[in-house]
Amino acid sequence: MKSITRKVTLEKEFWINVQNQALHYLESKKEKGINQAKILDESTRTIIFFEKMKLHEELLSKYDDPNVYLAPILINKDITVEKAGLEFKVFYITEEEYNDFASDLTNRPDFKLPENYDAQINTFVDNYVQNFSFKNDIKGEIKLNNEVGLEIYKADINRKDRIVLIANNNDQKSLEYALIGKKVGDKFTYKFTEEETYEIHILNAKEVVKTPLSDDNVNQLQIPEIKNLDDAKKYVYGTIKSGMVDESLVTYGFQIVDQVSKLNLKKFNFPIELLEDKISEIDPQKIANLKPEEVASTIYERFVAQWILIKRFKLNASQTDMNEEINKINASMTPAEASRISIRKVIDIILIKKIGLVYLQKYEPNTYKQNFETK
Repeated sequence: MKSITRKVTLEKEFWINVQNQALHYLESKKEKGINQAKILDESTRTIIFFEKMKLHEELLSKYDDPNVYLAPILINKDITVEKAGLEFKVFYITEEEYNDFASDLTNRPDFKLPENYDAQINTFVDNYVQNFSFKNDIKGEIKLNNEVGLEIYKADINRKDRIVLIANNNDQKSLEYALIGKKVGDKFTYKFTEEETYEIHILNAKEVVKTPLSDDNVNQLQIPEIKNLDDAKKYVYGTIKSGMVDESLVTYGFQIVDQVSKLNLKKFNFPIELLEDKISEIDPQKIANLKPEEVASTIYERFVAQWILIKRFKLNASQTDMNEEINKINASMTPAEASRISIRKVIDIILIKKIGLVYLQKYEPNTYKQNFETK
């Protein structure tokens, strides 16, 4: 296994900003005895984590490069209040080293949709149509049960999040209650706790009106292919089934990687410094007596199997792929939930699905044609 090294020098202004953020973080935790040493320690941990992640992401995104890059490890640092320099080592597996990596499967999983999926979807469609709610923009004051889109800004950590809440009067101290009577565009300060204060900006507000779908109102959906109620039912059915197929493909892809990994156990000798570095990143309470070889089998064996398949089949995650996947995530989650999904997670899902498609096309061509050929 070969390695490369990479040096990183932070801009002075950026490094000072990192330290300021570390100070705000320690203060928000009510840390006692905050001093320059503690600030520097917190800043160093933060920047090592993000620079490692950034470097690994850069290397993994080189899809034309046949090497499989493992996680960077820190080998040197030069840290003061005024400057920050880091040096990383990255081990990698060459194409020559994984040339005989087994990827054909005789014992393989089957692609499966949920049992009785057709009946499940039809039940969902009927309920969806009968309990549909139109959402109308509100121009005046926000009232009970209105759906409100917010931007929440926490200054001490310089973080913005977008969430959607339903205005209610269940708790007069809640943010949901504070929204009543306000208008779109309003900005105000809200205290979640004595220690946590947020700046709130109301982005939009909608009145939710429960109205079953019918031939007379489906045009309000503003979906070109929906002309009548039957079209609406077919559209919802197709959307739900597509989601089920997508989830099944992710499961299938992971199962394929696991099976390929098992075919190649202990094929590579992972450097002890790489394994020990991974152990040091994990909460010690969760890894009591965890041995380096266990890290290899539980983390790196599977990671390597996945990336060898990506390289072997020349797979990638394009910007178009990412946009499509992000749209799916946004459609299936609340804004707050979607905001917690990292770009790396999105890319991993895309690549896992592409691995699944390669094997499905090879071993279950009819299933592939039925579910994916027109996509």
